[in-house]
Amino acid sequence: MKNKSRGRPRDPVKDNVIIRETLKQLLSKGYTALNITDIATESGVSKATIYRRCSNKSSLVLDALKSLPGLETPSTGKLKSDIKHLVTQVIAVKSETNLFAVLQNLTGEMFNDKKLEKEMHPYLNDRMSPVKSIIKEAIERGEIPKNANIEASIYAVTGPLIAMSFFRQQTINKSLIGPLSEIIYRGLQK
Repeated sequence: MKNKSRGRPRDPVKDNVIIRETLKQLLSKGYTALNITDIATESGVSKATIYRRCSNKSSLVLDALKSLPGLETPSTGKLKSDIKHLVTQVIAVKSETNLFAVLQNLTGEMFNDKKLEKEMHPYLNDRMSPVKSIIKEAIERGEIPKNANIEASIYAVTGPLIAMSFFRQQTINKSLIGPLSEIIYRGLQK
């Protein structure tokens, strides 16, 4: 959470409680029904405490999302290995956090709330930056054709990962890492 004022330092314990409660209610109620009053009540803080940290609901949700782990950019020097590392990370994030469940919820809400959609795009683009990095590095190494469309290549990597994460409620079997990585790798080489 951002420290927007010059007063006393914010209490990180309260920040964490607010973030956890925001994520919990986002999952149980959805974005539209989410409200600051309920988050404040369940967090044991005042609404003013929340508003000192975030000016509105969407900024609170974005801060909550940013608290969840992101993907690290693998840099093994080989596209196939980099993809395998990304797939492994996605499976770990899926099994260890509620990030994909929250994003799944917000994806539907973004269609109905253009302000939320606009505010979410920088966050989502940042989440995909490791994929963009490995694509660019693979092009520089000659593993992907120089004329490859970077945006299409990003979607070729993220599409199967998002589908796998969004449409499976249970933990994803780690035995899928190799085959999925191979399919993505082969698709990028065309």
